Amino acid sequence: MYGHKIFDPCHESPTISKIVSVIEILRAMGRPNSTHSTILSLRQHLLSTWHERLTENVESLMLRLLPDDLEPSTVEIIPYFTERFGNSSRIDYGTGRETNFAAWLYCLARMGIIKEED
Repeated sequence: MYGHKIFDPCHESPTISKIVSVIEILRAMGRPNSTHSTILSLRQHLLSTWHERLTENVESLMLRLLPDDLEPSTVEIIPYFTERFGNSSRIDYGTGRETNFAAWLYCLARMGIIKEED
């Protein structure tokens, strides 16, 4: 954000507010912070359980962001969103997370959900 300071006020569109609310819902689901879990098997169990809850709820979370005419596109954006949090079948909760999140945001932008001002 060239020319802006971190404390400058910024515009928060309804779309960005919805995205933030989805992330807050995921936080409330209780995903453990991996730095606080020292027992590997417990950590893997907690992350697996959290990821399972994510998978169960992801479609309804994505529908919060999409207008009715774009609801069928959930099949395209859900994999990017869930992979942003890792892959539970590989017990891999790190590789490619940022790339998947960027791809998810890109899809939302290409669909016109995220606008230039966002």
